Amino acid sequence: MATRMLVTDLDGTLVRHDLAGPDPGLGRLLAALPALRRDALLVYATGRTMAQARRLQAERGFPEPDVWVTEVGASIAYATGGCDLAWDAHIAKAWHRATVERTCDAEPALVRQPEEAMGVFKLAYRLPPAAAAALLPGLGARLRALGVPVRLIYSSQRDLDVVPAAAGKGNAVAYLLRRYGIPLGRVLTCGDSANDRDMLSLGGPAVVVGNALEELVGGPLPATVYWARGGGPDGILEALAHYGWLAAPAVRTA
Repeated sequence: MATRMLVTDLDGTLVRHDLAGPDPGLGRLLAALPALRRDALLVYATGRTMAQARRLQAERGFPEPDVWVTEVGASIAYATGGCDLAWDAHIAKAWHRATVERTCDAEPALVRQPEEAMGVFKLAYRLPPAAAAALLPGLGARLRALGVPVRLIYSSQRDLDVVPAAAGKGNAVAYLLRRYGIPLGRVLTCGDSANDRDMLSLGGPAVVVGNALEELVGGPLPATVYWARGGGPDGILEALAHYGWLAAPAVRTA
């Protein structure tokens, strides 16, 4: 029976894209996972759709998790049983995709991402950082006025994901903790960018990996967050040792 939960973002956290070759840190983490998974659930929390996440998994060879949280928390699927329809029903309240799409598409600064980046409860756009600060508050207000409260998740200085207000990685992780009866103090969340902020802010053990983007490093996070020196998977290993989940590895900086 699982008594703990390890939740990690994919891009930039479990999988680094800033290295010239293979990441030996990923191999070190994967070697440690079997012992950890004897009593811990493994959850991937990503902004990718399931198809995109599966493609990255095939490229990098990381293992099947117990739970997939995809589309920045707008979809939950289990290794043993498909999509969580109860979660879909929960976040669908007050969501009207056509209204959101029409409103966002009318904004000249927003450029639609390919359809493979979209989901039933997620719309994805590119947005230049120079336009983000002025656009986002007004866009959220207009959608609320239309009766469609949303969560606007801006990350990597380019990606805007629009999902139901009840979605998001943090809300999805909190839902999973309730579902499995795991206390907040027994989850470790791992991230590197602004779309991880809500799950890192739940109040339980959390780590910002050493190669995190400035948008996350420069923003407010709870005192419960551990700031790793190691980048990506090495930062996760460092945090696992810090919180006593695994023996201490040699510290490798980002």
